[in-house]
Amino acid sequence: MHFSTKINKKDKINQFKIIEFQRAIQKLEILTNITEDGDLEDKDILKKLEGLYFEYGNANELNLSTKNSFLSPGNTWSDIPGDDRKLRILAFTLGLLFSAQVDAIDDIHLSEEQMNYITASVSAMKDEGNFDVIKEGIMASLDQPNHIVKELEAKPPKISEKITFPKLKAEGDIGV
Repeated sequence: MHFSTKINKKDKINQFKIIEFQRAIQKLEILTNITEDGDLEDKDILKKLEGLYFEYGNANELNLSTKNSFLSPGNTWSDIPGDDRKLRILAFTLGLLFSAQVDAIDDIHLSEEQMNYITASVSAMKDEGNFDVIKEGIMASLDQPNHIVKELEAKPPKISEKITFPKLKAEGDIGV
């Protein structure tokens, strides 16, 4: 799965806020694993995610990778491998975190318990975990899907036109 976030702040970017922003996105991968594994018992999800963040990180078990262009404004391009179901759950949690509509959840059949756990967890990340404050601090948003692959197939670029990063794979677009 590929997605990109836009950092819209035009002034200097606060290092703390950008790091916390990226940590929150990384924790969605952990939340997806928790949901799939069925370990939905903990009452303090933020504490659990923080502990697992270091546990997974130290064991090299986090798969999300990014390329950044922090030019104020700039972009973060993210890529995460995985099976279709986990990636759909991750896309759904990402949409919830950014209050964006993501259709990936439509046909993966999460239980009511899983849906409630995801919703409560993302809500805690936004409120108690201060994601919304951090997001606003760097003026971050999810980029809209880029359908340049389809456009290029319909009309090849002129020789003088330059296509820049990120390179798109034929099987996927940028965005969620």
